[in-house]
Amino acid sequence: GGFTTGSSSRPPYRRGMSRRGSYIGVGPVPSPADEAMLLGLAKKVNLSVTELRHEPMLHLERLGLADEDMDALSRALAANQSAQSLWLSGNAISNAGAALLAKAIPASSLTDLVLSANELQDDGVAAIAASLSKTHVLRSLHLNHNEITDAGATTLADALISSSKTHFARLNLNSNRIADPGAVALAKALEVHPALTELDLGHNPITDVGVKALALAGTSSPKLAKLDLSGAHERQGLITSEGAVSLASLVEASSSLRTLLLRNNCIDDRGAAALAVALSKNKGLEELSVRGNAISAEGAERMVSIWESSGHMAQRFFK
Repeated sequence: GGFTTGSSSRPPYRRGMSRRGSYIGVGPVPSPADEAMLLGLAKKVNLSVTELRHEPMLHLERLGLADEDMDALSRALAANQSAQSLWLSGNAISNAGAALLAKAIPASSLTDLVLSANELQDDGVAAIAASLSKTHVLRSLHLNHNEITDAGATTLADALISSSKTHFARLNLNSNRIADPGAVALAKALEVHPALTELDLGHNPITDVGVKALALAGTSSPKLAKLDLSGAHERQGLITSEGAVSLASLVEASSSLRTLLLRNNCIDDRGAAALAVALSKNKGLEELSVRGNAISAEGAERMVSIWESSGHMAQRFFK
């Protein structure tokens, strides 16, 4: 999601600072050693210690942060009982840093954690996953563009299953190394975790086998609103019309699904037809993207005809 510019009466936004510009919440008084560590981190991210200890939204993207900085950051989170969002995209955080950060999650007030484009592998994900059952406030976790495999995905799935009574809703695993075993494991989590609304598995080597499991689980998910299974480049995704037929069953059965992204796969006219018929029976779906597949011009025309006759705007489905 994006942010809108605040009014002129609000303090100017800068990295690490909430657009609300508020400083609320009182954390525990840090020791002199903690204070020195916080001061070092504050200088590195161009913030004050006060901001680190009180800002609700900490934007710390692309600042060269590494594992050795995560101890200080975890102490900052312990002191900051107002922190809601922590953005750490584009740094150099690996497994050791993730383990340090994970220790602070259960006692924090974080609702959104973004660790995109770092150096996380399965062990680091396991540390993050272990904290999910210990927090009841975390809503979204972004781990896209890392080095997570089926093992890490399975660990996350197990954690979601064991924390099915929490309000965790959004999981982004785009652009990792997750194949069918990881997708099948996540499907089991999707089936039993009632609060999940968004699952992004795009740009992963998932085939029709994993897609079938996800589609079946999605039909019993009460809140799933967005599912991304896009390929990285035109016709480089591994989903064929077999997978599309499975997803058509999901489209037809789901009353919550609003967005289904299938760009850059290998779906041909048969899969396109199945999706088109399913869409004609689903008035709630707002976006079904099939651009970059193996659909012929004639197949695309048939899709458009079915969609438009059912009241959908065709331009929303090829973008």
